[in-house]
Amino acid sequence: MSFFSAPLFSSPRSFFSKLRSLFPQQFSVAFLYSLCNTSEELRSFSFVLPLPQTTPSQRILTPPSFSIPGAVFFSDPVFLNTYAVIPLSLKSGASINFQQNFEVATAPIRSSFPSDLSLPISETHPATLPHLQIQDTALLALKESLYSSSFNSLVRQINDLVKKTLVYGNSISGLYSASQALSLRQVDCGGFSSLAVALANACGLDARIVSGFFAGYKENRMHAWLEIKIPNTSTWIPLDVANEYLAEQKRTNKLGELGFVGSDRIIFSKGCDVPLQIGGENVTVDILQNPFVFPFVLQDKISLQFSLQTKRL
Repeated sequence: MSFFSAPLFSSPRSFFSKLRSLFPQQFSVAFLYSLCNTSEELRSFSFVLPLPQTTPSQRILTPPSFSIPGAVFFSDPVFLNTYAVIPLSLKSGASINFQQNFEVATAPIRSSFPSDLSLPISETHPATLPHLQIQDTALLALKESLYSSSFNSLVRQINDLVKKTLVYGNSISGLYSASQALSLRQVDCGGFSSLAVALANACGLDARIVSGFFAGYKENRMHAWLEIKIPNTSTWIPLDVANEYLAEQKRTNKLGELGFVGSDRIIFSKGCDVPLQIGGENVTVDILQNPFVFPFVLQDKISLQFSLQTKRL
C-alpha cells in the first residue's frame, strides 16, 4: 500500500506526521519513569532500560543521560543491543521519579528487491530461538504452503500469508511467539512479526524482529516489525506486516509495509530471546523494548509507570 492509497485522516496533525515520515527527522526524546514500592518491606532491585540503537537508518545525536546517578551500560553478546542497569532501593511505600533524555536522527528505509536471485539458496537459518520455533503441525502446514523459485516471490508470499492468517488485536507488553500467534490468531504487531520471522527462517532466510516506539505523535506507542536479509549480501529488507494489515483496513494512518518503513519510529533493539547480564546473573528476555524491574519476582511489588515524549528538532 503506497502513501497515496493509504488512508488519510481528517486531522491535519495526522496528515503532516505521515508526510514527515517520508523524510529524515530529528527528535529530542524524554522517557519519564515512576517506580513505587507497594510491598511492606525494603526492596533492592535493578531497573533495566533499553537504549536507542545506532543503525543504518538511525543515528544518536546526543547519548542517553539519566536524571539520577548509577547507570551502568551493557551490550548483549548476540544482537549487540545496548541497555542500562540502575541499582535502586526503595522503602515500603516509597517512590522515585526520574527520566532518560537523548536526541536521535531517523531516516525512512526504502528497499528494492534483487531482480535475479533464485532459490534454493546456500544459506540456512533454522529457528533455534524459543519464540521462533516452528515445530507444531499447524505451523509446519503453513510453511509447506509457501513455495517459490525466487527470493522476491517468497518474501511477498510470507508477507501476504501472515496478513491472511492473523487478525490484529490483544496487545501485550511482551512478545507473542510464532506458535502463540498461530494458535490465538488475534495478536499484536509482535505476533505478526514473530510468525513472519519464523516462516522466513523455516524457508532458509535470515530474518529478525525489530522493536521500538513510534515518535512524533501525541501518543508514542511501542511497535515491532521485522527485517529479512537478502542472501549473500549485508542488506536487510524491512517488512511491517501488522501496519500494512491495519492500513488496508483503514485503521492507521502510519506508513509501513513490505520494503518500506517511515522515519517516525525509534529503534531500541533487534532480535528476540535476548541474552542479558543483570546484577551478575545471565537473563533472557523475550524482547528488549520496555523498561523492567529485576528480579522478575519483584515486578508485583514494584509498580512501574512510564511514558515517552518526543519533540522534533
